[in-house]
Amino acid sequence: MVKDNQIKGYFLEAVIGYIIERYGYLIKKEHFISGRGSNHQIDCYGHYKFQIPFVYPINLIVEAKAYKNKIQLGHMRSFVGLMKDITERYFPNNPEINHTKNDFNPNTHVRYTDCGLFVSLSGFEESASNIAFAHGIYLIDLSNKNDFSAYIYNLLNNPHIIVDIRNLYNVNRGRKSYRQICDEYIRNGSNIMYELEPFFVSIALLDGSYPVFAISRIKVLPKPDTPDLLRSNFIINRENNRLEIDIPEELIPVQSTEPKKLIINLPDAYTSYYFIQARQKQKEGENLTIKIDLPIVIQNAQGKNIRRIITIESEKELFSDLANYVFESFLEKSKEVRERVVKEILEEFHKNDQVSEITTVKDFDIKIHKESEFIQLTKHPGIDREWFTDPSFHLSLEWEGENIATGELNFLIKEIIGNAKIEKVNIPEFELDVIEDIISKLPFKPEDILIPVEYYTHKDFWKEKHSRFSETRGKHINLAGNELRVHWSNNYVPFDDIIISSPSAFEWVRKKVKEMKPSVSGHKSFTDADEPLDISMRLYGRQIGVLVRSVIKCEIKDPTKVLIINIKGRS
Repeated sequence: MVKDNQIKGYFLEAVIGYIIERYGYLIKKEHFISGRGSNHQIDCYGHYKFQIPFVYPINLIVEAKAYKNKIQLGHMRSFVGLMKDITERYFPNNPEINHTKNDFNPNTHVRYTDCGLFVSLSGFEESASNIAFAHGIYLIDLSNKNDFSAYIYNLLNNPHIIVDIRNLYNVNRGRKSYRQICDEYIRNGSNIMYELEPFFVSIALLDGSYPVFAISRIKVLPKPDTPDLLRSNFIINRENNRLEIDIPEELIPVQSTEPKKLIINLPDAYTSYYFIQARQKQKEGENLTIKIDLPIVIQNAQGKNIRRIITIESEKELFSDLANYVFESFLEKSKEVRERVVKEILEEFHKNDQVSEITTVKDFDIKIHKESEFIQLTKHPGIDREWFTDPSFHLSLEWEGENIATGELNFLIKEIIGNAKIEKVNIPEFELDVIEDIISKLPFKPEDILIPVEYYTHKDFWKEKHSRFSETRGKHINLAGNELRVHWSNNYVPFDDIIISSPSAFEWVRKKVKEMKPSVSGHKSFTDADEPLDISMRLYGRQIGVLVRSVIKCEIKDPTKVLIINIKGRS
């Protein structure tokens, strides 16, 4: 027995076929099409009525799904494979080739430009959108984001319609399939399409290339003197992935109390594209312009239907309003996760911070430290925006705090090694007694020793552990009557020389971070004012970049309070 969900799928195919047919496609009744390797069952397909010079007739192959969850990557991969098999079914009329009944050749079949369209009532996962975009598959997102989507959703979940279709199938058992019954039910015998009349539905072109459903609650019809190009206000509702356009007055023949909005649902990949383009335009000092080509069927003076294309172009810069809207919405929903992430990053930073021990740390003063700036010391991948708003997801980025702490230490060591004013002593081999003798003759009181890990683990360094090492954290050693903090190298902080120093030799400036509001660049700092790090967020479409940056202003105030010991054959 056919399940209700299967009937819903057939019904959605019939609705989409009806809409597509209204805009220039001859929908085929059969649901099978030959590929290169197999015959394929197709939800809906049709040929475009209008021929384009130097382009084979367009054959639109439609996959329509009414799933509860978003279309996954696996679903889209299957459709990409199907389209590949269909588009490669054409063979030349070569007598040396043994053609099968599925082969297409110029003498027996027309060749087509095969185009794929995937329609979903539940939306698409980003991975599915991306692979569709990469393989030229067009997407129509009919998830419940506007009145028209809600109407289609309610149709598919109307139990009376399901009962009607089952009854009609039983009456026509053996003569008509469920697909045929659904198609006839929509076109003949029901008021479903009559109820669609309050909606204006057009297959429009976004930016002259991407086909979309443009939907409005009011009738859209140009007046006789309406120009071909109009300008209006565009808003990208990033929360629902849709474009909202104020319908120009020139396209409203009858005044209505309904919202004067044209709604276009966008795939994730396209909204992400707009964010990236908007940022780039902003950097170049330009505005992002979006346009929509809207085909409208009107009657001419002789009463014949003609197609007219009206182009609506965005009249002002979009990105600042868009960024602020998305940002405020996102910040509210992601507050708990963001606070937890910031806390973990800061805790890990303070746990691994060695620079504040080795140097004298001062607060930033704009009058003194004009050149100080935040510098990102690490790189990291983008994070999906939904991770921040999913209450069940624990996003942990504490390793960013450790990365910045080790990055600061690396920066400091490079400053020391590269400073020509710092004295350097060469010794033939690693001997702790020799190093202790050098330390005993220093003109300053040392407090830190930075040592390569191979010497830190040397047997001589540890042979008098109990007498030399302090029990506090195991990071202090007594040499020549001085208790020194020990800092050893690792894969992330590599160095070859032993460095003996006093914190008074250096001045490390840290800037206090203050709360900032969202800006047009999509940047927000959300650390507390007393923290030394700038932990901020940037939006790149659906991707969030969590940036952790440190203020780098390091001066070697007194080179005489630093000594570099080089082991022969090193450095």
